[in-house]
Amino acid sequence: MIRVAVLIALIVVLVAAFACKQQSNVKKEPPVDLNKPVENPRLVAALVAFEKSQGDETRQTLWKELKSAVYLIPVKADKLATTPPDKSGKMTVTEDSPISFFTSADKAGNPYLPIFTDWQEIAKFTKEPVNTIVMPADDLWGFVLNQKSFHGAVLNPADKKALPLDRAMIQSLRK
Repeated sequence: MIRVAVLIALIVVLVAAFACKQQSNVKKEPPVDLNKPVENPRLVAALVAFEKSQGDETRQTLWKELKSAVYLIPVKADKLATTPPDKSGKMTVTEDSPISFFTSADKAGNPYLPIFTDWQEIAKFTKEPVNTIVMPADDLWGFVLNQKSFHGAVLNPADKKALPLDRAMIQSLRK
């Protein structure tokens, strides 16, 4: 299961790296190091600071960290179709595999894509088996805006510091 998550993350990184290479002849590193767990201590600290004091400085720091973080997007593992494991145990997601995202809703029932700072936050949200897509901020904001079924995204929805981001906010994060 973890290997499938890494494979999905690798696909996302490769697509992002290919897009970067097409935009410039300058050699760039992939946006995510898949050899390290996704953790966002600066973003988490900015969320805590913003919860305590919602002044201009904490708002600007939070905005900066939202724009530079790398996020986890859980997908339902039971819906993912993969090839059988090879000798090393690696599996590949098949081309026709459905990817089923979790959803969260606001008080009006509008669907939001749940996004996470780390695996601990995912564990608070669901006990179901999940795989994850690892996505840098700018790619994530574009992804959410392209998904017409979502009214936005919500960061760490099971946490008391959950942060709903509507489409207008996400548009601003892309600037």
